[in-house]
Amino acid sequence: MSGKINEALFDLVVSMSKSEKRYFKLFSARHTIGNENNYVRLFDFISKQEKYSEKNIHTSFKGEAFLNRFSITKKRLYDHILSALDSYHVSGSIEAQLFRMLHSADILFDKALYGQSRRILRSAEKLALKHGENEIILVIVKKQKRLLETNGYLSATEKDIEKIVCREKLSLQSIEKFNEIWAIKSKLFLRLSNKGVSRCNDESAFYKKICEPLINGYDLQDTTVETRYLFHHTLSAYYFATGNLEASLDSLEQNLSLINNESNHQKIAPNKHISVLTNAIFVSDK
Repeated sequence: MSGKINEALFDLVVSMSKSEKRYFKLFSARHTIGNENNYVRLFDFISKQEKYSEKNIHTSFKGEAFLNRFSITKKRLYDHILSALDSYHVSGSIEAQLFRMLHSADILFDKALYGQSRRILRSAEKLALKHGENEIILVIVKKQKRLLETNGYLSATEKDIEKIVCREKLSLQSIEKFNEIWAIKSKLFLRLSNKGVSRCNDESAFYKKICEPLINGYDLQDTTVETRYLFHHTLSAYYFATGNLEASLDSLEQNLSLINNESNHQKIAPNKHISVLTNAIFVSDK
């Protein structure tokens, strides 16, 4: 294993929380990966190191058989830790849940259990729609099309086909809007990082030109919470850059309302929540 991989293993181990480490040991007890005790012992030893030292590992485990193919041992330990973390975090990650469901649907499809595969895809579609996962919806739609074609359209209706086409179209439109706003935001922030806030009319005009599509009544219908967050985030930065602090604060408050809406299943990441609060306090103080 190269030095970079050695450091990757060490960095991964020391980055884990106490609960993650505890889960890793429970996970290891349920999933045999060769001589299980050696993997857990090695994990414990690395987690106690302040700096990665392979020399100390060889000294402490001198005579152990797993040292003879130590590069393989480290690779397996690294992969096993990732598997444990995947299992630990899956319940809290909608994306992870959806990808597991898609994998299950693929397994059932390969076994020609098309009805069961279709049911899992239907459940995945509902979950993806609930949480605004449009990119994953496109993957689901692709698999649904494959099912219809493989089954020779025997159990399909025109309504089924229209539903699939409509779902794909709406998801593509939503993704396109997100990408459009993201491009505007990125151009704005690139300019801000190089030039800072506007100090003259020409600079304000340049910022306005970048953000013009959003300023002149942008249609946010059928968009995700993430897209609406990005929209208000971009406008708050634009208005701040051009000295319109009231409008900037209004956009920040729109995002706070979006985040605090308990009926929303499409959640905004906690770090973004903190960022909005911090910016709102700063602009309000200004």
